[in-house]
Amino acid sequence: FNELEIKRDSIRIIRFYERRGFHNVRVDYRVEERSKSWKKDVVFTVDEGAPIQIRSSSIILQASESEIERIRQKDEYIKTVNRHQFREGRRLEMIRQPDVEGAFLVAMENCGYAWPEVDLSVDVDSVANQADIRIVITPNSLTYFSEFEIEGEISVPERIVTRQTDIKRDEIYSRDIMQSAQRSLFNHHLFRFATITLPEQP
Repeated sequence: FNELEIKRDSIRIIRFYERRGFHNVRVDYRVEERSKSWKKDVVFTVDEGAPIQIRSSSIILQASESEIERIRQKDEYIKTVNRHQFREGRRLEMIRQPDVEGAFLVAMENCGYAWPEVDLSVDVDSVANQADIRIVITPNSLTYFSEFEIEGEISVPERIVTRQTDIKRDEIYSRDIMQSAQRSLFNHHLFRFATITLPEQP
């Protein structure tokens, strides 16, 4: 039993709630004696307070009108917009920020953009317990599979490797296609280990 550690635990609990949208949380504790003097009960009392709700959530695509129209018609993008954790009316949980950014990055990659950027900003009104979210997505250039580099020790011609990936030259890039190609290679009896990555390039 260490009361200093219990005080630290109170702070840990507060931080836990704050990362999940409860900025007015109060945590108290009390120590209760038991029948044996060397035993104690520690009771934490949590008053969550009013959480911060997302008042507005806007998604801005920084691209040409034709690119924006193309992206907005993609199922992957529509699904991400409808399911991400920072939608209007939800509780603001800053712990979810990497998940939200990651979800939009993956969506953009599956829409054909190999190097997208996502910038997420949060404006909190602590008096009203409300927040405004702004998600700015820069897809950058639409990407195509154009060249294949094969490295490592292989006992078959390179064309067999590329054929097994089922990636077609000049096909629009997709993260899902990359992952499917890696699984296909990995499951083939000729290859013990295989990874597919995008090398550094302009």
